Amino acid sequence: MENVTKVSGTCAYCGQAVFIQPKVGEELSEHDLDMMATDMCTCAQASSERRKRERKETIDKFIKEHFAPEHSALVRSVIQMTEAYDLTDFRCKLPNENTVRIWLDSDAFLHIRIKKDSDEELTV
Repeated sequence: MENVTKVSGTCAYCGQAVFIQPKVGEELSEHDLDMMATDMCTCAQASSERRKRERKETIDKFIKEHFAPEHSALVRSVIQMTEAYDLTDFRCKLPNENTVRIWLDSDAFLHIRIKKDSDEELTV
């Protein structure tokens, strides 16, 4: 049986030590260990940050799949303004005749709806 090395990192939010089992031959810096520990920690702040990151990844994937590159920056800007409550409901018609609506509902879920022949919608 191989010798298993366990090392620990510290959560950036709560300071809890989290044991990490690196891959064989993997060299990790203290910063890397702390980042991994924070990502694995179950404290409220680490969980919240993880959800924010996953939400951003979901939004980015949706934008990449449904918008032309020349419209992506505009959509990201509108999403940022909507999430900051500077905009409550944004609608526009793109050159390809798609109508886009971006809004936050009363539970602070972000909606992105693209309408043409069929509706495409993301709620995060």
